[in-house]
Amino acid sequence: ADPPPHLPVAIEDMQKKTQELAFATRQDPADAKMLQMVLQGCVGTTVNQGPLEVAQVFLAEIPDDPRLYRHHNKLRLCFRDFTKRCEDALRRNKSLIGPDQREYHRELERNYLRLRESLHPLLSRRIPQLYAPLVPRAAHRLWQSLEWDPGVLALSSLL
Repeated sequence: ADPPPHLPVAIEDMQKKTQELAFATRQDPADAKMLQMVLQGCVGTTVNQGPLEVAQVFLAEIPDDPRLYRHHNKLRLCFRDFTKRCEDALRRNKSLIGPDQREYHRELERNYLRLRESLHPLLSRRIPQLYAPLVPRAAHRLWQSLEWDPGVLALSSLL
């Protein structure tokens, strides 16, 4: 099944936001105004409803259709990367600001922490089938026991 039409758009949007954050964070020489503008656009109180709302719409429930697992998981991973990039950007911003911007920076940090806290339950849920071993556990244990048995290794070298 094809994913709902808005899911690929949500994935693309989160990837774009993450790329903008990464670019603004790594810019050399640093552009504090641009970094703050991008950060504000990601974690600002009115704006972060955008990413949070996207996560709540698409990640609140694990899809019933297994063919949608890959898209669901991809969006979840996009959000994990997004929150990591927000954290990197905040760290970089803190190193660039003067005393006159400390309060503004603290507000950005508070907004980020609220966003991360709200996203956590949605991002920590995994689709169990995606993380199941490819080899059934009993077969895996058997393979491990054969792999490390010196007698089997000696026998296999004779073949």
